[in-house]
Amino acid sequence: MKRLIIYAVVGLIAYPMLYFLCTFILGHIPVNRDFKQDSAGIQIFIKSNGAHTDFVLPIKNEDYDWNTMVSPMQTINKNTSAQYIALGWGHKGFFLDTPTWADLKFSTALDAIIPPNATAVHASFYTSAPKTGELCKTVKISHEEYKILIQYINTSFKTDSSGKPIVVAGGHYGYNDAFYE
Repeated sequence: MKRLIIYAVVGLIAYPMLYFLCTFILGHIPVNRDFKQDSAGIQIFIKSNGAHTDFVLPIKNEDYDWNTMVSPMQTINKNTSAQYIALGWGHKGFFLDTPTWADLKFSTALDAIIPPNATAVHASFYTSAPKTGELCKTVKISHEEYKILIQYINTSFKTDSSGKPIVVAGGHYGYNDAFYE
């Protein structure tokens, strides 16, 4: 019995440490080194708040109108003047319970790394483009790459019988965002 308890304690400590070590190491391996920005393409942003990372995309352009999938009307302030949408995908509990690293609880982290996991899409609506800096980078991608990204993001949503994403009731960080199953 004592040996079982020791194994359980070591596992509870080692598994999260291994997870974060792998995340750190794999996150620092450069990929897609041959990528060339498309000067005639669509400017997108990759933005982090320190805990979560989002794609920030124009809410509407010649290739896609995100209002057909999600809407600022599903946010608390219902501001329809949004020009950009930030979309991120991840563990539902981690998203809802951890808006910043300061909010992280051991139980939430442990739940996030042990499958199966419920996931969610977080959408934030912005009236202007985010400022680039340490936590926000910009890149121009081709229209074809943008359409692939749209398709990939849209397949992340769980939808109702009419094909619309299912809103997570009460899921908000602030006034300009919403969560979706």
